[in-house]
Amino acid sequence: VESKTPGAVLFAGHNDVPLYRNAFGHRRVTPHRLPMQNTTIFDLASLTKVVATAPAISLLIDRGKIGLDDPVCKFLPAFRGGYKSQVTIRHLVTHTGGIRALTALLPVAPRKRTPNAVPRAITKICELRLQSKPETKFTYSDLGYILLARLVEIVSSDPFDVFCQQHLFEPLGLSHTRFKPPRKWRDTIAATEWRNERMLCGAVHDPNAFALGGIAGHAGLFSNAPDLVRF
Repeated sequence: VESKTPGAVLFAGHNDVPLYRNAFGHRRVTPHRLPMQNTTIFDLASLTKVVATAPAISLLIDRGKIGLDDPVCKFLPAFRGGYKSQVTIRHLVTHTGGIRALTALLPVAPRKRTPNAVPRAITKICELRLQSKPETKFTYSDLGYILLARLVEIVSSDPFDVFCQQHLFEPLGLSHTRFKPPRKWRDTIAATEWRNERMLCGAVHDPNAFALGGIAGHAGLFSNAPDLVRF
């Protein structure tokens, strides 16, 4: 009614039976209107945490590569000082490690993902003081999930996006789910906002994920409704 949401896609079902699916409004309204479709691809933002990062961590646990109660400093030695040695993978996954919600990473990570971009950002996060003792407070933290994605890279020896693509998305048949979507997908992606005098469409909206080159544990994933239903 207030025209604040240009469009949406709604899928509903019970068990494996689809009961309703429909697209509403537009996937882009400027510089010209494009209709929303059931297969429109969206910037998933924080759904990256539950569609990519948490499943990747769970997979490594299932394979015996890590333990849920392993200390984070076992894999990230720079994450020490104060109560940091008590912070476990479980704490990061459940946002109970005392890590602050956000900090700007753009000053330490370039917009193009380079070999040292992520380590520099990780170093900055590791140097931050905890805001509370582990398990004493829930703080929804993007930074904790950035650390988790780096942990996946360290343990698997694969870039985070490659690990997710090979071990999660492809086995599950998620053909339209990935970080940094290819240019050929551009016309099927919903736009987000203006940045640097251009409308973002296929480039990640989140500033820290953007600073990390579009590949991060807290945001950066793109997908559509059919893939999410399958997931």
